Formats: sequence, structure tokens, C-alpha cells
Amino acid sequence: MDNFDKKIKENLQEYMNKNINFSSEEKENVNEYITKEQNSKRYFMAVFSSLVVAGACLFILTSPMWYPSEDITRNVNSLKDSQKNPIHKEEPTDVIEESEKNQTDEKENSKENQETDIVDKPKNEKDTVVKNVVDDKVFIDLVEQYNNMYNLVGNQIKDYDNGGNEFKTFTKKEDVYSLLSSFMTLKAAEEEWDSSLEVKNGKLFLIPMDGSPSFNLDAEFSISKITETEYEMTQETDNVYTSGKIIITFILKNNRWLINDISY
Repeated sequence: MDNFDKKIKENLQEYMNKNINFSSEEKENVNEYITKEQNSKRYFMAVFSSLVVAGACLFILTSPMWYPSEDITRNVNSLKDSQKNPIHKEEPTDVIEESEKNQTDEKENSKENQETDIVDKPKNEKDTVVKNVVDDKVFIDLVEQYNNMYNLVGNQIKDYDNGGNEFKTFTKKEDVYSLLSSFMTLKAAEEEWDSSLEVKNGKLFLIPMDGSPSFNLDAEFSISKITETEYEMTQETDNVYTSGKIIITFILKNNRWLINDISY
């Protein structure tokens, strides 16, 4: 078929060349028409292409696919909020309860340990000293100082050995009480010395009188425990100035044993 069509076209072209003649004007008109048609087609194609491109652009710009969906917008906003306010992961309820229970147990154990320490540990050194048996020598040393207290006070008096009674530097009774505070309480010192001292014209004087009887440590005596903080040292005596017995009482004060009373 292709050869047949080709042959027909060649014969038709040959016939037309031989039998159809165009003038120069007609050829020019034909060429102008052909050129005009070609230009018209080119213009149409250009306009058509521009319209197609413009339509495509308009379609793309107005298409919903180019706008973020609600889900996307919601996710973006959630992400922003989470960055501003971080969400802390909540611990399971049973984990929190277990933690609180452990803390409570630790507090109770700590409290029990503290109570045990309070029961087992002595409150202070004083308690330890009191519970121990007091050595008799402690009380004997105090009695020796008591027996020597007249010489101790006499050393503070002018010309004491020759009957002098004015104190060298002491001007008030409290000075004597302070001198005796190393082995007796203020109460005992006042009872023993208040009536024997006199203040006159800003000076302190000793009033001559019989003093308290001494405690004979070479004779028989006894030491008795009254309480944890009080002891007594007792001796029978034939001294005419006594009731037949002299009793010295000791107390524990500020962790020190002191004479607190002398009775006879």
C-alpha cells in the first residue's frame, strides 16, 4: 500500500506540474496566505501555551494540598507548647505509694534508734559519777579542809597570832565565803561564819568567839549514803560543846562534792 500511495502522489504531482500553471501574482498570493496561516498558527499556539501555563499556576496556587491541614497545624502548635511547658512524666501511683511507705519506715527506724540512744546513753557525766560508788577519801579530804578553815581565814587577818582581828584586804563577809567555796557551799559558810564577822567603817573584822568543833579523823566515824547526791559523815564525841555527836553533810553540786551542813 505504501508503494501504491507513493506512486499516486508522484503521478499527481507530475500532472499538476504539467497542466496547472500559476502566475507570479497568484504564487505570491498563495505564499502570503500560507505565511499568514503559519503565523496565525504560531500566535494561536503561543496564546494557548500561555493560557495553559497560567491555568496550571492558578491551579497549583489555589489547590488545598498547598495549605497545612488542621492535623498538621495542631501538631505544630502542640510541639511549640511542649517546648515552652515540658510535660513531666507522672510516676505510677503504686510507685509513689511505695516511695512514701519507705520514707515513713525510715523515719520510724530513725526515731527508734534515737529513743534507744536516749535509754542506753547516760544523760551526762554527772549521772555516771553519781551511779558509781564514791570513794571515802573524797569526803575525808573535805573534812580535813574544814578542820583547817580557821587557819585559812586567820591568814587573811592582820597580826592574827597576836590577837589581831582586822582583815588585811577583805572588806565584806562575802570575801570570806568566797575563800571557803572550794570545800563548802555558800549556805554552810554563812551558817558557820556570819555571826563571827563584822563590817565597820568599810573594814571587815573577826569577832572573837568559840568556833565549831573539829572532826577527829583519827577516831572512829561512819559514812552513810542518804541519796545519790547526798552523803553524811558521823562521829560520836564527848565534846562538852556538842550533843554527843557531830554530823557533816555533803552534797553533789555542779559535779563537785561540797560540805553543805555541820551539825553538833
